Amino acid sequence: MRRALILTAALFPLAGCDFLNKHVPAWNPIPPANLTARCPDLEAVTPADMGELLQVAVETTVMYRECQTRHNALVETLKQ
Repeated sequence: MRRALILTAALFPLAGCDFLNKHVPAWNPIPPANLTARCPDLEAVTPADMGELLQVAVETTVMYRECQTRHNALVETLKQ
C-alpha cells in the first residue's frame, strides 16, 4: 500500500506536465518586415534663423510621428 502511494505521488506531477504542453498554441515571434524598420537618426543642426529652426522642428516632428506609428503597430502585432 505504501509503495503504491509513493509511486502515485511521484508520477502524478509528471502526468500534468504532458497535459499542459498539448494545449500551448504556436506563436510566431517574427514581426512583419514593414514594422521592423529603424527610426532615423536626428541630424545635428545649427539653424541660422527662426524660420530654419521652425522647419527643422516640423521635420523632426514628422519623423517622430512616423516612427511612433510603426512602433505602436509593432507592439500591437506582438500582443496578438
